[in-house]
Amino acid sequence: MTRQDQMYKLVAEQEQSEQGITAFCAAQNLKVAIFRYWRRKYWEENAVAKGFIAIRPPAKVDFADLRLVYPNGVSIHLPTMDLALISQLIHLV
Repeated sequence: MTRQDQMYKLVAEQEQSEQGITAFCAAQNLKVAIFRYWRRKYWEENAVAKGFIAIRPPAKVDFADLRLVYPNGVSIHLPTMDLALISQLIHLV
């Protein structure tokens, strides 16, 4: 088993456990920084979708708020369906 396989197995075990990263690493005698490195690599390789996907809002919207979630995990809650504002937020550089 390669080092990558071993570390990916540990990442999966930690996600299934109820332990936080620090406690899990202590139990495995593993440095947190090393675990976080492999955890990031694991998620980069196993990400389902990368970047934005095109969406088309329905003609009539019955709700008054919207949540945008960027690929880096940042989440924005908007109390409006102002398409111009949403477009500006999506196209931020």
